[in-house]
Amino acid sequence: MNLDKIVQGFDLFRNFAQSPKLMRVVLVFLIVMLMGGNWIFAQSPELIPYQAIARNGNGAPLAASDINLVFKIRQGALNGMVVYEETQALTTDSRGYFTTNIGSGNVLTGSFSNIDWANNHHFMQILINGVELGNQQLLSVPYALHSKTAEEVVLSVSTSGDTLFSGGNSFVIVPGISAANFTPGCTDPSSCNYSSVANLDNGSCLHIYDICNDNNPLTINDAINVSCECQGFFTGSTLLAGNSNCTNAPISVSGCGGSSELEYQGITYSLVEIGGQCWFADNLATSQYRDGSNIPNLSTNATWVATTNGAYCTYANLASNNDLYGKLYNWFAVNDSRGVCPVGWHVPSDCDWMFLENSIGLPVASQTLTGGRGTTQGGKLKSTALWLAPNTSAVDEFNFSALPGGYRNQSGSFRVVTTGAYFWTSSAASISTAHFRSLLNTSGSIFRSSAENVMGMSIRCVKD
Repeated sequence: MNLDKIVQGFDLFRNFAQSPKLMRVVLVFLIVMLMGGNWIFAQSPELIPYQAIARNGNGAPLAASDINLVFKIRQGALNGMVVYEETQALTTDSRGYFTTNIGSGNVLTGSFSNIDWANNHHFMQILINGVELGNQQLLSVPYALHSKTAEEVVLSVSTSGDTLFSGGNSFVIVPGISAANFTPGCTDPSSCNYSSVANLDNGSCLHIYDICNDNNPLTINDAINVSCECQGFFTGSTLLAGNSNCTNAPISVSGCGGSSELEYQGITYSLVEIGGQCWFADNLATSQYRDGSNIPNLSTNATWVATTNGAYCTYANLASNNDLYGKLYNWFAVNDSRGVCPVGWHVPSDCDWMFLENSIGLPVASQTLTGGRGTTQGGKLKSTALWLAPNTSAVDEFNFSALPGGYRNQSGSFRVVTTGAYFWTSSAASISTAHFRSLLNTSGSIFRSSAENVMGMSIRCVKD
């Protein structure tokens, strides 16, 4: 190919590094383009022309200065295998300009003439005086160099000056000119919004638990959640750290505000604060929803099993058990929009219970498991009264005073009073089951499982 016939169509300037101690170089790529008609290349050069202006950190040209260049050509990817590497020592002119030919330096790796331009993508990495200036894909130069393996390559340039055509409909976008050459997005695979098609990081990467700002002045502890959204929490709430089940479940930790009891629908309940949560220290005993509407009392097994609406009963339908253990509710009452707990309170979720368990020492790794978890944590919640021996590990350390009120099963039968405490959560496990917690007289563990919605269990309310 006759290089005298090549016309420099435009210069591409690009700043790669800037520091008071590092040089900044503005690269001037000589893009091979032909003005006017098409040219036929019978042979290709074994060199790539390269010209640039070297500047210091203040932007002034490095006039008449010695510089050391390293050119690396990588194959396949930005960090791919180095198939060619050379060094060159040059001196800039009075304006900071220098000109050279890649392929003519001191070869460290590979052979310039043996680079397989035809079958691989190639990337140019440039260092000046040890400072890396960048790594960019070579898109136009390989067309000229590959011409030695082709009988005929016809090149033309679009009138807009940003596209290089190579016969027919084949073309490449000249780097740095056309926005179509880049797909901006998050290029970090560890982020929650990673884009596999992005090749230009635009600073949009988000990582779970990263601090952010949801622009709501009423919220605190703003952080990226598992849905890759910035989520803030109202004052007095927090997340259960490290628990993957509860990354979107803010827990109220505003405490009891100094209150030790609360009257609700004519019944006075003791309150207890544990880890910032405020809990009822008594089982719920109301026969009404918070709006005053009645919750049906279903005493017979047939009516209890048949209903799909909220209902309650007392253990064995005895009023004396209501005085001791409160009422047993099916999960339809728990899930009723009218609410069974007072205004400002709710039936605790699965995550509310996990936060309580975390506060009394149950490890994070155990919290999401099913079955018995922990060793003595359940004993810290159990009352020391009314339980049948041995009431293992019972110390009621936090005055939660869990009582062995038993449960009503899916056939309507009453079970395990004095030997087991069963508490609903508000969290569904499936379309027909929900999570619950239980404590046993023969174990110090806290049991987590799920049961059919028709079953009757105790309820403890927790403050919003």
